Amino acid sequence: MQSRTIFIYPFLLSYYMRWRIEKDRLGPKKVPADRYFGIHTQRSQEMFAGSGKKLHIDLFLAMTIIKLAVAKTNIELDILDKRKGKAIVFACEEILQRAFDEEFVAEVFHTGLSAYMNVNEVIANRAIEILGGNKGEYHLLHSDYHFNSGQDVNDVLPTAVRIASYFKLIELIDLLSVLKEKEFITTKRMNDYASEFFKHKSTIEKNIANLNEVLSFLSRLYIGKTENNNDTHHYFEKTVLKNLIKITKTPWKEARTPIETTQNITELLEVSDSLKNLAVDFIRIADDFRTFGKSTSLNESPLSFTGSSNLSEKDSKLFDMMTLICSHIVGNSEATSNRLYTERLEMMPIIAHNILESVDLLNHGLHAFTTK
Repeated sequence: MQSRTIFIYPFLLSYYMRWRIEKDRLGPKKVPADRYFGIHTQRSQEMFAGSGKKLHIDLFLAMTIIKLAVAKTNIELDILDKRKGKAIVFACEEILQRAFDEEFVAEVFHTGLSAYMNVNEVIANRAIEILGGNKGEYHLLHSDYHFNSGQDVNDVLPTAVRIASYFKLIELIDLLSVLKEKEFITTKRMNDYASEFFKHKSTIEKNIANLNEVLSFLSRLYIGKTENNNDTHHYFEKTVLKNLIKITKTPWKEARTPIETTQNITELLEVSDSLKNLAVDFIRIADDFRTFGKSTSLNESPLSFTGSSNLSEKDSKLFDMMTLICSHIVGNSEATSNRLYTERLEMMPIIAHNILESVDLLNHGLHAFTTK
């Protein structure tokens, strides 16, 4: 019998090499061959209308920190095969070095599970490669089975929000502390305004104290038994906390009850409110600086920072920018408050994003205040 040579057109070969086929309970689905996310993330991208607004990267990184701590814990407690566990650890460490940021594509208006599975799939597919396999070969390491041992989305996502917010607030407090010590030029008319600007300094001190109080309850974490996941090793919770402390070099404390940090998420409202209060204060401060600057002669403005001679147009634009930033933060807080009244896990991504975006904006504005 004569053998036949099958010719595949190059463009067809190129097309099929761009995709891999993954399967779940809903059936098979094409996933881009070069991407580390998997079928769940692909379905989310197709099912939900794309807003083009990705979730804050710090939330994905915080979930990765938790997955790293959990993998180390499961290795220590002999829950997970050491070879597989070490592959997960290496994958998490690479992600935390910001090598895979573009793989986190879940959007603000997706569900909490979408963000959670995005992280699971990226870690799993990178770990599979470390084990010598190809992306999507989940018989080597599955993004559900091997990644949900001892925890699931119900405790990981709320805890990740707390971790990400904690580190962002540390940056904010440091910038406020620098601004508090900022000196103003002493001029002939400075005494007329001294009491007003001492008020601003005390306002900043008050906000620093409020944010430090917020840090104290954000530092209480819980990873372990939940309503949907109650089969964990009796040392699991304490070992995860120990590993989180070691990985982040931060003195986390164990939550008094699982409900405190996983189901009762109204504590996040205090974070949002603290940011809103700070924003409202800075709208007033910026407005006072602008108003008093216009009411004095240019060379006698008590509002100019040390090293400058007047309230220039550049300074005025800086105050305008700060007012716009703070107005946006007030809006973020209102949106967060509306979501928190429902206390649904699906609302967690937008709550987290609003809080993290607000801190980023404040850090940007305050950095300008302290360096210009």
